[in-house]
Amino acid sequence: MAISDRLAYEAHRVEGVEQGMVFHHLQAHVFSLIMQGRNVVLSASTSVGKSLVIDAVLAQRRFKKVVVIVPTIALIDETRRRLVKRFKDFNLITHPSQESVVETTNVYLLTQERVIQRPDLADVEFFVLDEFYKIDLGNSPDESTRAVDLSLAFHKLAKTGAQFYMLGPHIQKISGLDDYEYHFIPSDYSTVAVDIQNFNLEMRSEERKEKLLELVTTLDSPTLI
Repeated sequence: MAISDRLAYEAHRVEGVEQGMVFHHLQAHVFSLIMQGRNVVLSASTSVGKSLVIDAVLAQRRFKKVVVIVPTIALIDETRRRLVKRFKDFNLITHPSQESVVETTNVYLLTQERVIQRPDLADVEFFVLDEFYKIDLGNSPDESTRAVDLSLAFHKLAKTGAQFYMLGPHIQKISGLDDYEYHFIPSDYSTVAVDIQNFNLEMRSEERKEKLLELVTTLDSPTLI
């Protein structure tokens, strides 16, 4: 391996997780900002490996009390299984009856509703909010209650001064965070090759449904609509 390649490898190597694991450029950039104490809002596709950044941050053991907000109970269990494999000494809290343990890293894996209900989160040091775009009530008319709960959960933690990392799908701008300092990263970076065709149809419109039916009849290969 050339010296330049070796330097690039070392600069992107993930410490504290699996041996030989490396970041791609976007992951390394986000990780570096978080380690500098910056709040980060990442808007990118699901293929960029956002969970690896979370695990790498936890592996540095800088934060002793962390909250990871996920949208469903099923994702709580999925995240718990991943973290148990990597951090056997962490105290992972998923149920209301569980409490933090002194002198270890406590990671709360919670839905937005459970964040609101817990009275012991005033001293959280770092939190992660997945699918942050759902905070925007204007874009979630069918999930207004959930959107309100997500917004309440975010502000409950952010107002404590805790550092945050928010992640979601690709959008060009965000609103509603004027009271907080943060670094917004809108990225179209993808680890997989994709061809995207946008028809610019109104959400929940009849034209959208008609276009869907039209497209389905023309497909002869695996396609995501």
